Amino acid sequence: MCPKACGFQKKCFCRDSKKLLSLPKKVTTRQCKDISVYSTEDKKHWCTESKQPLFARSCPLICGNKYCVEEKPEDSVDTLSFNNGQIHTSCWLISTGDGEYKKRFCNNKETDLQVYGSVLCPIACGGF
Repeated sequence: MCPKACGFQKKCFCRDSKKLLSLPKKVTTRQCKDISVYSTEDKKHWCTESKQPLFARSCPLICGNKYCVEEKPEDSVDTLSFNNGQIHTSCWLISTGDGEYKKRFCNNKETDLQVYGSVLCPIACGGF
C-alpha cells in the first residue's frame, strides 16, 4: 500500500501485503495468506474492519473486499510467484501467453498470497 505515492487508486489499494503484519493481542504477526486455510467464521473475524482494521485493509483480495472485485477490476502490477516461488511471472506475461500458459497460472494460487491468478489478473485471465 502506497498512499503517498499512489493516492487512493484501485491499483494501489487492491493489493494484498506480502509482508508480516504486526497485530495486537495473542497473535503478534500474520500474513494475508495465513487465513486462506481458516474457516469462514475465522475469516470474518480477520477481515472485519472493526475487529482487525490493519489486517482487513492490508489484505483486500483474500478478504474479498467488494471494491476490488467490482465490475471493472484491474490486473495486479506485482511480480507473481507460483509453484512455491519457483516460477515468477506477471499479469502482462500471462496475457501474452497461449491457452495452456493462461490455464496454468489463472487456475492456480499465487504462492505468496494464496489467491488464484484469475483474481490477481482478471483482465489477462479473461475466460479462465
